[in-house]
Amino acid sequence: MRVAVTKHVSDAGRAARVNEAVDGVEVQLLSIQKLVTSFHSEALALNARPDATRADFVTLVQQIDKQRLDARTNLINLHLKMTANTTADEWKELAGYERAIFSTAWGR
Repeated sequence: MRVAVTKHVSDAGRAARVNEAVDGVEVQLLSIQKLVTSFHSEALALNARPDATRADFVTLVQQIDKQRLDARTNLINLHLKMTANTTADEWKELAGYERAIFSTAWGR
């Protein structure tokens, strides 16, 4: 997507801000992957404990839900930063790249 930004966003300053957001998306998606992996590990470990209570599971799920909400909020803000720094025509050229990034990240 960075190459496409350089190609399609005519103003260098705006292109730099869009690429900063692209970098942020990458960091956020990697963070989400780590979050999911960590949650699976913690859930398996908790499930293996015979003394684990319902409250332990609820706490774990509440923690992951908050972290996922924060991550989604960050991704939305990064998307908005990209669209705010592009014209409608520029974004039309870039939107497919963003879709591809998310499709790849979510395995679809």
